[in-house]
Amino acid sequence: HKCLSELADPIFFLTRTLIVFWHFTIIHVVSSLVTPIANYYCLAFKLIISISYILSNLVENFPLHKSKIFELGRIQSNNLKDKSLKSITDEYLTPGMSKLRIFNHFCLIIIPENDEASSLAAFLILSFLFSPIKTKRKRRKTAWKPSKIEMKDGFITHIKSHTELQDTVTRRKEKYAQLGTTLQPLIIIVGPNCNNISLYFVLVDDTYYVLNSILSSVNCCFKIIHALNIQYPVESLPIWSFIQKGFYKIFIKSVSLGHGHFTICHPDYDFFEYTCSENDCNRTFHLINSFKKHLATHKHYNPCSKVKSPSVASGDNCSTSVNNNCSSSTLNLCSNNGIETSYTPFEKDTRGNNCYIQEDYVCSFLSKLYSNPQVPRNVVQTIVDMSLIFDGINHTLRSSVSKFLLDSNISNECFDHFNSILEVVKDPFNDLNTEYKRFKYYTKLGTYILPQEYVIGEQLNENRQNNDFALIPVNCTQQFIPIRHVFYNFFKMKNVLSETLLYLNKCKLYNSALMNFTQGSVWRKKQKDHESQIVLPIFLFFDDYKVGNPLGSHSGIHKLDRQKCGNNIIFKPVIDELNFLRETGIDIDIDNFNGNIKFELGLIIGDNLGIHSISGFVESFSATHVCRMCKIEKKEMKKQCYADDNLLRNLEQYHLDVIEGNVSDSGVKEACVWYDVLSFSVLDQVGVDIMHDLLEGVCKYDLSFLLLYYIQDLKLFSLQVLNERLLCFDYGPDKGSKPCILHIEHLKKKYSKTFCIKNDVAYTIFRDETVWELYILLRKILDLLTSPLLQKECCVLLQTLVSEHHDLYIKFSKFKLKPKYH
Repeated sequence: HKCLSELADPIFFLTRTLIVFWHFTIIHVVSSLVTPIANYYCLAFKLIISISYILSNLVENFPLHKSKIFELGRIQSNNLKDKSLKSITDEYLTPGMSKLRIFNHFCLIIIPENDEASSLAAFLILSFLFSPIKTKRKRRKTAWKPSKIEMKDGFITHIKSHTELQDTVTRRKEKYAQLGTTLQPLIIIVGPNCNNISLYFVLVDDTYYVLNSILSSVNCCFKIIHALNIQYPVESLPIWSFIQKGFYKIFIKSVSLGHGHFTICHPDYDFFEYTCSENDCNRTFHLINSFKKHLATHKHYNPCSKVKSPSVASGDNCSTSVNNNCSSSTLNLCSNNGIETSYTPFEKDTRGNNCYIQEDYVCSFLSKLYSNPQVPRNVVQTIVDMSLIFDGINHTLRSSVSKFLLDSNISNECFDHFNSILEVVKDPFNDLNTEYKRFKYYTKLGTYILPQEYVIGEQLNENRQNNDFALIPVNCTQQFIPIRHVFYNFFKMKNVLSETLLYLNKCKLYNSALMNFTQGSVWRKKQKDHESQIVLPIFLFFDDYKVGNPLGSHSGIHKLDRQKCGNNIIFKPVIDELNFLRETGIDIDIDNFNGNIKFELGLIIGDNLGIHSISGFVESFSATHVCRMCKIEKKEMKKQCYADDNLLRNLEQYHLDVIEGNVSDSGVKEACVWYDVLSFSVLDQVGVDIMHDLLEGVCKYDLSFLLLYYIQDLKLFSLQVLNERLLCFDYGPDKGSKPCILHIEHLKKKYSKTFCIKNDVAYTIFRDETVWELYILLRKILDLLTSPLLQKECCVLLQTLVSEHHDLYIKFSKFKLKPKYH
């Protein structure tokens, strides 16, 4: 009879079937996993097994408490100022469909005569018996506290008609999106009142499960939440917690894998920091939710070995295993304070006792200060010199422990041992108390690469002393960081070299599609010089950079006039380094690779003015020949929409232009300094930059024209409406470059943050407007240029789109084309 009843319940039968299959899956998976993960999955499996055998308790326990729920609901309706509970009671407990029952102290309780209606009414009344829990909103400091009605709707959503279903679900998803979460499994009932419910749904994502009663709906929803290991809905969390503990007798938290591990396996420890050790990631998080999202980016992870506690020191005999399920091979060593001691400590001998302090904690702290651009180096030294704080802490601890010694609560041996530990931690920065020591330590560790100083000339500095004026010659120097050391440290990182070589081999398999520079004819020609040697391309990027605060009193003291020293002197260290990487390369010895890697200069890219200045072309864009790729005249460039291959520069003509030195006729000012790099070609390896030429160039000019046209000429919308759309638009991953409020002056000056603003403007314009075709062509061009993979035929398509785009821009704007359009 029991078996037949189980088979009659499809949800219960499905659960039992899944458990059987899961059991065999766990046995197979556990045999191939490391011990902590295996133990955790075993623990989870036992938990699900235990849940499956008591899931039937809802049917047995709920009817026993139904009358008590109605009694509490009646009392609560009299206490609440809000009449929502009373109105719900009046609606669902309709006169004529109910009967009076007498309970303790002769209280008259109205209970629906229909058993299904009484169960539904009891579940709905539960929402008014608990206090709501505050939930923090997404990107806001204020918290959201749901009302009683919102708690009820988050638990059981009642709609009158089936036509309201889709709109109700859509509004709820939008609401959860504003809270920064997603829609959890939800119970939806359809009918005019609780006595006439026609449909019961359990919504999971976009799937609707049809049930036959409210008990089966709650039972199904509860099973889904625990089987999928997901969270309860935020507003109905107290209700589901009560059902879990009151009806199912399950006294554990409904948590996800990462949080569940810390809650179940480490319940006594307060972790203040979570460090990811997957694939030597070593990123740290202070919030467990951020840590969980990061762990999701790793395909397989073990939550055991990624936590730290506030403590940084431990005694010799005070380390124990946090949990027997966490193996020492992965978790390394957990002290009784829950700290991870997988770092290599340095040992100090004080008073005959071996006391350990984590040097890595101090070094990591100082390195984070140095890597923060908002923290000057003198501030780091000030923090290191603040030893008075540690002296005060030591004095307080010694005084407290001395009182215990006087009261005979501790032994002299323990007191001496404790004092020896305090001596070690008294000055944690003792070995790194100067910047010289710190830089020396980081250099020896290999995490800091010392820059090399080169003298590139002299300059006369003014010197005034005792009313005497003098000009003193001083050396002009520049700093250079050897790229070979950077590459060596980079490719020694785990999986970096293997992933790089795997990607390059993948590119070779694509013959008809372009996805990387190494597939082009320029790189293939260079690769022939190295035969079977591993060679990687280098892109050299040039742009202005100012050290120091440009608005402070020291602005300009590090500025160097490149024209006075010349490109040959300035870039000589870079050229020598590139030649060394090409001819000698670097030797890499790691687990899966032992050999030599060489590097070739692939492209030189940057803004047009910078590229012209370092490659010997004219630096004035009002000259006759301003293009470094062809010899078109500027007056023709302003109206050229189609490329003319006959005007392209060639090497023979370029060398003649260098010899002649006629800048006005050729646009070549001097020989390119980069010809000192072996196998370099200025016409093939001086490229263009999409950010300067397109995003901060063509897009800027196009959108400025379009916005002014639609705002001032056609008056389709106002600038205020546009600014409101900019503020409310969801920029997703581009939220860091969110544009500011626009003014007409901004548009006339050609607004620059166009890569974000272009996504918002498209929702405002009428799509059938003729001028809007200019924007459509711009989007097509941008989509092609930012695509990770292109077919070779797309080059012809791109040339056609660019020509059509230029035609429309000249036609509608009445402006001439600027050099960046060329």
